[in-house]
Amino acid sequence: MPAGPEAWHEAGHALAAHRLGGTVKEVTLESEIEGLEAHVAVEWERADGREGIRSQALVALAGAVAELVFRGEDVLEDPTLLWSWSGDWDEAREQLARLKLDARAEEAELRSILDELHVLFRGPCNYERLARVADALDAHGTLDRGLFLEAIGELD
Repeated sequence: MPAGPEAWHEAGHALAAHRLGGTVKEVTLESEIEGLEAHVAVEWERADGREGIRSQALVALAGAVAELVFRGEDVLEDPTLLWSWSGDWDEAREQLARLKLDARAEEAELRSILDELHVLFRGPCNYERLARVADALDAHGTLDRGLFLEAIGELD
């Protein structure tokens, strides 16, 4: 039985963080953090500056976009589909607020991020990686760094 939407969601956060240079330490569907059912622990070498901030906003939305990919829905056709993931959406907006953009520029940046995620997750290689991480996460509940890298086919 294929992994469910929750596993795809967390796999999306993890794969996007990895592709942007973050070190994925853990991906779990069984979070011990109060208020979270699942989470991804990422270590960033550079979290400040425009690219670091943008990367964190992108990772925040990556879970929702991955889940939409799983469901066969097209976020580019209807970006309002993301609003049901208010925590992820709020995190992306909080990150972009650090750039002090005007409203029009922030919306353009969000659109650019959604376009980038769409391309990332619809590409055959990354779609397959996303599916493998989701399946591994569904099977194990938690992936440490080694299991995550094994799932995407990249061992240290």
